[in-house]
Amino acid sequence: MTVTFDEASHRLRVDAGSFSALAALAAGTTPGPTTDELVGLTRAGAVMDGRPHAVLEPALAAVAAPLAHLGLVVSGGRGARLHQMWLSVVSAVLADVGDGNYDLVCIGSEFVPTTVARLTRLGLRPRLPGGGPPDGWPPDRRLPVETGLLDALCSTQDEGRFDAIRSLAARVPESWPTLASQLDAGEWRFWVADVTWPHGSRRLVVLDTQAGLLTPVGDHATMLVPTTPTDVWRRLTSILPSDDDLAGLPPAPRAG
Repeated sequence: MTVTFDEASHRLRVDAGSFSALAALAAGTTPGPTTDELVGLTRAGAVMDGRPHAVLEPALAAVAAPLAHLGLVVSGGRGARLHQMWLSVVSAVLADVGDGNYDLVCIGSEFVPTTVARLTRLGLRPRLPGGGPPDGWPPDRRLPVETGLLDALCSTQDEGRFDAIRSLAARVPESWPTLASQLDAGEWRFWVADVTWPHGSRRLVVLDTQAGLLTPVGDHATMLVPTTPTDVWRRLTSILPSDDDLAGLPPAPRAG
């Protein structure tokens, strides 16, 4: 793997090992980078005089001491990727770009929801027909699931994802024929955003197709029901911990 670093855009492309080595170097933890890792990072310009480049320090400071962490799994017919974000004064994003490569960038924490929307390709979708509270969800307007099936949709193994989506497609009510055809054709995207901090957590789960969006409801996520991009965006903007959620935590250190 060749590490590449663009000082102008502050964007670093690395493999997992090089990223871990750089984070260890920034935090001063052991074991630090190997000689080969250090040479690769230095050759790319990501390390200068034995320390991470100054423009990378804010992102690495967030990685070292985050107030919260966001893990985002995005899967589909063509694979599954894990993106990570460390939230602090600013936030670090480690985006999975495939083939074992990751882009490390630093963003303002207020742009975390926008970044999740971009990575999940959240956009305009029709709404699947269906009732909802207070009328409830009639059998022909909901898709029964179980936790294990939703977990399988995130599998890095193709067979596990394909088995799960076939099982799901077989349960689609007749009132959603377009959804069934989308799932059968492999034209779907499933994503899970998990935000955790020392005293709590939040989760947002979405099944995305061109026929519409669904999200789990119920005490144990026992059914998928229709939702809209607007509602997903609203939930996405409220998924991050509030000041009250973070009350009592030590202030985040600033880079430098």
